[in-house]
Amino acid sequence: MNSLKSICFAIPSFVTSSVGGAELQVWYLANEFNRMGWNVYILTSAPYRSINAGQPLNYEIKFCYYKTYKLEILTSLSMLKELIKIDTDCYYQRIDSTMTGIIGVYAKMNRWPMIWACSHDNYCGKYAGLQWLKKKEWYINEQFFPKKWYAWINCFFRDSMSYLGKRLARIRLVQSNRQKILLYNKLNLKSTVVKNALPLEFLSTKPCSKKEELVLWVANMRDFKRPDLFIKLVYELKNVPFKIRMIGKCNYSYYLKQIEKCQIDIPNFKWLGQLSYNETNEYFQKAKYYVNTSDSEGFPNTFLQAMLGRTYIVSRKVDPDNIIKRNLMGFVNDDISKIAEHLCEIKENDKLINDVTDRAFDYAIKEHSIKKIYKQIETILREKT
Repeated sequence: MNSLKSICFAIPSFVTSSVGGAELQVWYLANEFNRMGWNVYILTSAPYRSINAGQPLNYEIKFCYYKTYKLEILTSLSMLKELIKIDTDCYYQRIDSTMTGIIGVYAKMNRWPMIWACSHDNYCGKYAGLQWLKKKEWYINEQFFPKKWYAWINCFFRDSMSYLGKRLARIRLVQSNRQKILLYNKLNLKSTVVKNALPLEFLSTKPCSKKEELVLWVANMRDFKRPDLFIKLVYELKNVPFKIRMIGKCNYSYYLKQIEKCQIDIPNFKWLGQLSYNETNEYFQKAKYYVNTSDSEGFPNTFLQAMLGRTYIVSRKVDPDNIIKRNLMGFVNDDISKIAEHLCEIKENDKLINDVTDRAFDYAIKEHSIKKIYKQIETILREKT
């Protein structure tokens, strides 16, 4: 079937309500498919507010919004109602959820191809949602059993539907060879590696000619992102003349308390809250260092922002397929004290920093161009249909 000319991108949240890496990747790809002449639909939950995602909303793209309910089965019915309205040849689904299974079943029934795109290493397993739920502070401390049981059932349903969708997907895309191996070992599912896309033409600003001694941390604050370890790093750097900025939404009181105390204790540290994509990108243009403290991720979108902004990457654990170490594009060490030492050691070594960030910039241009990634996905789609 080489007549494919319509695609529906499906994702639980979107750049109109959340600016995470998965949401940005879907937005980049939706724009590129539209630019290449495809009819593009986006199926997502109802928007709450508009957030600048690096480029204006494209009104040629058709948005379909489903309603969310506390009961997952009702959300599923709302999704199905919207799916029936969409006239498309294929589906691209990202972020594991009930949606994964609903689209998997619907596409299979209609003999349409579905792409499932992995956005996190944990999604290569079967019960990622339940694993996260059991670690959540409120769930651990909740004494009202019916509330815990209700949350567990909802999460189990989401995980089961996600697993079903992955099995039914005709095409599975992963971000790294590590994810490819994990998916096969855990679920016996084959996949294809397609890297995250970077729309170079959307980055209107260039890196500052003279970078600031600015240490940056960027993420929506969730437990696996380990913002607490960045706070620990801030204290270790308290006597070093760095400007330190933390960017990202925080809904957890225990992190807010740590951040507020740190801002009082360390005058050169500030938490800026959630910023738009363009505002965040401006910080990457002027920051000399970017620190990632996550326990695990897929391929962080912030790595691409840092690479294009010529910002030196320091990562605690995340290094997809060892690209940072192997290509000498930054520093990886899971010891926060060693990270602090390294930042102090390279602080005055502009030549080393420039060499490293130039390599990272060249790598991003070569490997992550949106045009290259679009061509890969289009080729795979046509081969599998």
